[in-house]
Amino acid sequence: MDKSTLLELTYRMLMLVLMLSLPVVIASVIAAVAIGILQAVTQVQDASIAYGAKLFVCLGVIGLTAAWGGAELLAFARQTFEMIPAVR
Repeated sequence: MDKSTLLELTYRMLMLVLMLSLPVVIASVIAAVAIGILQAVTQVQDASIAYGAKLFVCLGVIGLTAAWGGAELLAFARQTFEMIPAVR
């Protein structure tokens, strides 16, 4: 395996990590901003409300995107394992 193949594989792996984590991160940020605005308006400054709500949002997004993420991860693993015979 030469350097260009290794770099390409590393690039694809990092892009996969980014694409798999992006929905959860975006949902968490949106939930945090919405809860922050709601807490500022109602003047309820309890941190456990924000943590609990973000936890449920993240679990929901993971549940919704688990099939897609698993399929993408499996496809990447298959492609990587198929490259093993080419390694010298």
